[in-house]
Amino acid sequence: MACHALTSFATNQAEYSGLATSLLTKKLRGVTISKYTNILMLWWHGGLELAENIDNGELTEIFRRQAELCKSLADAKRLMILNGLKDGPKSVGELAEIAGLKQSNASQHIGILRRAGVIKPERQGNTVYYSLVTPKIAAACDMVRQVIAEEIQRSEALGKIL
Repeated sequence: MACHALTSFATNQAEYSGLATSLLTKKLRGVTISKYTNILMLWWHGGLELAENIDNGELTEIFRRQAELCKSLADAKRLMILNGLKDGPKSVGELAEIAGLKQSNASQHIGILRRAGVIKPERQGNTVYYSLVTPKIAAACDMVRQVIAEEIQRSEALGKIL
């Protein structure tokens, strides 16, 4: 479910989202061509639809990358780290405190997020600060949390009725 919401967000916000547009190269007469996958994407009324002639192998590659991204986000501590980065860059020590981790363990989680391309480092003197590659990833995670909160409210309301 979290990955589905993340995909919906990336698709609906593709024009603005680093998740979807990092691969796009140019837009001609309503058709955008993806450099990596050569998938034609048609823009209709601000939304994104995949062309019918999409190659199954290319679609498989998109889903593989989506799965890899979802794996990197599939840990509560990493999600806490991402949430902490919404307000701007933070050091490993600050992120460890936010996530309730020892610095060494926080570094491991940060490494996973870096390899996934979700966060990036920036050295300032002796300190390395981490920030989100795109704020859209935090917005997508927020959206997933909203869906979960709504489901909890519905189930609690249902429990009161029964």
